[in-house]
Amino acid sequence: MWVGFIATILLGALAVSVLILAGLHGWYGLYELIGMSWAGHVLFRLTLVWPLVFVATLGLALYNFRCTKRGYRWSLWQVASVVLGLSVTLGFLLHVFGAGFTADRWLAEKMPMYPGQDRIEYGLWHQPAAGRIVGMVVGSSTSEQVTLETIDGELWTITTEHLLSEENELLRAGKKVHVVGTTTSVNTLQSCAVIPPMLSPYTTQSQLAIERAKRVEIKEVIKDCM
Repeated sequence: MWVGFIATILLGALAVSVLILAGLHGWYGLYELIGMSWAGHVLFRLTLVWPLVFVATLGLALYNFRCTKRGYRWSLWQVASVVLGLSVTLGFLLHVFGAGFTADRWLAEKMPMYPGQDRIEYGLWHQPAAGRIVGMVVGSSTSEQVTLETIDGELWTITTEHLLSEENELLRAGKKVHVVGTTTSVNTLQSCAVIPPMLSPYTTQSQLAIERAKRVEIKEVIKDCM
């Protein structure tokens, strides 16, 4: 019973860490650029999987503890408070060490039906018809345009004359980025802004807040560019 209790507490803590990961990226995400409200973006990123896992582990932990030798002496509310407190506290610690990100990424790789945060983010962002693509620069480039391979394997020509110098550097660094702009012809995008991926094991809360603080500036730049 004790082994079961500890195991369910740890699983519940892992669920909390993934919920924190999803909640933070939903909270700080540039949801205005994809036509969503703050509440809708947060709820969309949380999904139902981990809340259900957390509730299930909470119930199992309560059952296991009450079945121990002296567990009956504790009231249901006392046990629930302890279980909830331990799960949340350990969940925050696991989040700090990147366990939630690792678990989410691993499940997304092993289970095609699992709605991982990467898939959710790319599904929201990668809408070429709306002028939003996700990918990385490949091959040769010039001072005014680059060739970008999207996450679905298509090659796009990205014009860069409207980008700031730091955005140009970010785009040409060969890493996965989000590009927002206007489609001028088939597989050609006039870029207005380049945004780094919001989902990364190394992205701190302060960095998320910095990106979030740019939202008004980015919206104005995109408005002028388009």
